Amino acid sequence: MRMETSKGNEGWVVAPEGPLAGEAVDAFLRKVEACVRTGDPRVALDCARVPYMDSRGLDALVSTCRELFARGGALEIRHVEGALALIFRATRMERHLDRLGPRATPDRLASPAALGAVA
Repeated sequence: MRMETSKGNEGWVVAPEGPLAGEAVDAFLRKVEACVRTGDPRVALDCARVPYMDSRGLDALVSTCRELFARGGALEIRHVEGALALIFRATRMERHLDRLGPRATPDRLASPAALGAVA
């Protein structure tokens, strides 16, 4: 899996390309750990090019949120759209992440209107 990282004023941005599932989850966790080792525990996950996430990927997000929060940082999840947004809603991921801090909540899941007509 291809995964870009960049450093900005508000921490690191990790941008995977492809599903966050299987072995890609291990690559994501290694990338986050490398970012945190620089001394900045603030990470944003850019999901603009992540079409799908399996249960292992979802579990990795929750554990990453906990770990970053414990280190004084946060995980911000950006650009949760399409099928990935439906997965987050179906698993109530925003509720799990919201308990871990205000920046953890996915930006596109703040309201049901963000998903359009979902029955």
